[in-house]
Amino acid sequence: MNSGGWSRGNVVAGWRRYALMVSFVAVLLPLIGAANLNTANRVAAADVIAIGSVIEINDPQLYLRSAPGFDSTVLAHMELKTRGTVLAGPVAANGLDWYQIQTSRYGTGWAAGKYLKVISAPVATATPTGGWAAGSTIEVIDPQLYLRSAPGFGSTVLAKMALGTRGTVLSGPQYANGHPWYQIRTNAYGTGWASGTYLRLISAAQPTATPPPGTIGIGASVQTTAVLNLRTGPSLTSTIAAVMVNGARATVVAGPTWAGGIPWYQVRTTAYGTGWASGNYLVLAGTSALLTKPTDGLSRLIYNGVSSRNEVAITIDAGADRGWAEEMLDVLAANGVKVTWGMTGAWASANPDLIERMVNEGHQIMNHTWSHPSFTGVSASPAMTSSTARKSELTGTADYVYNLTGYRMSPYWRPPYGDINTSVRRDAYDAGYWQTVMWSIDSMGWNGASVSQILNKCAWGAKAGDIILLHVGYSSKDYASLQQMITILQNRGFALVTVEELLG
Repeated sequence: MNSGGWSRGNVVAGWRRYALMVSFVAVLLPLIGAANLNTANRVAAADVIAIGSVIEINDPQLYLRSAPGFDSTVLAHMELKTRGTVLAGPVAANGLDWYQIQTSRYGTGWAAGKYLKVISAPVATATPTGGWAAGSTIEVIDPQLYLRSAPGFGSTVLAKMALGTRGTVLSGPQYANGHPWYQIRTNAYGTGWASGTYLRLISAAQPTATPPPGTIGIGASVQTTAVLNLRTGPSLTSTIAAVMVNGARATVVAGPTWAGGIPWYQVRTTAYGTGWASGNYLVLAGTSALLTKPTDGLSRLIYNGVSSRNEVAITIDAGADRGWAEEMLDVLAANGVKVTWGMTGAWASANPDLIERMVNEGHQIMNHTWSHPSFTGVSASPAMTSSTARKSELTGTADYVYNLTGYRMSPYWRPPYGDINTSVRRDAYDAGYWQTVMWSIDSMGWNGASVSQILNKCAWGAKAGDIILLHVGYSSKDYASLQQMITILQNRGFALVTVEELLG
């Protein structure tokens, strides 16, 4: 009896129709969902942000994330109006387009394009092959951009530059942390390095000449081939900052920048500071034989430097009282002069503030043993003849100064009293001190010489290549003579350099 009810066949047929409907819905729903999802994720072509564009954050709640999507790790909460550069994208996630961006303040990560405002689209000239040429004018496009002492985010911050700051490219690019870095000069903040990612080109340098083969590289040691003006900028119209003697040595820090058909290099010198010099009067400096390690196992005796250049080295020994060391540093700083200090470990440990100042102000420091004993017994007894004891005197001083400042004194040292023989030279060499610095002029201030006597010997009597010996002691007139000594030597045309430079 099946009237008004379900037969077995009806039930089976009904279930078949139901299964077919469910299957149809199962197939249809993903298609509908996908269509809706694609519609939600799709952005009109005109709204896609191009790679290389400079963008600005227009939402104060925007997070920088490790990957596209709201479920990825938050790297930073970015401030409103933070700027960055688009590196990749768009990638669809959570109904939004996501872009990988690079910022100077927060680093690199992903952000939703909905909350990004395009400030400038990539310009073909903004990222030329090989970078921007020296002399190009650039502009800061990120309000968080720092000017740094060297390429890389780990280098010292010199200044935070305002948005729109303009400058001139001096050198680069050098790559660090995945960024191209340029050395730039600005009127407001001086000279330093900045990431090219956050700079835009305003005007390219106009080449006035083709750099010839043999262009001098950054970091090269050079010397002048004539008396040469050091200028504040790369041109003949720039202010003369100093006049360098023939044979003056320097290190190239930027360039060449071409102006008036002349290749200009920014150079750093000990005697004259940093400035620009014509490359027409610079040559690569060869390695002096006096800077090479001897092969005979004996520390080299140095009484003079190179006499073909108008250079003199002032050396100042400190071994007893604090004396006039601080005041002497003040005089040297006021005159921009660097000297070589002979330092005992005992004096250094008693005056760590002055050691740090010497290093920070760019002076050379040489080892003068720890307690100032005579290694031969000629000037004081008992003689320290043990090789082990001699080495301990040197290494103790070196270790103390290095741990305090990071400065390495070797291979330069000065024997106490100037007492020296073959045995001492051999032990010094074995301890890593193969440059034994003596002197050619002794002020005799330690022995009661007057100011006029000191000046007659050290200033008026000096000749090219001389090494002058002074002391810091309160009883000496060396400090009282120092300013006049510097003035006279410079007026006579001498550059005042460190011992190491004198030997170059």
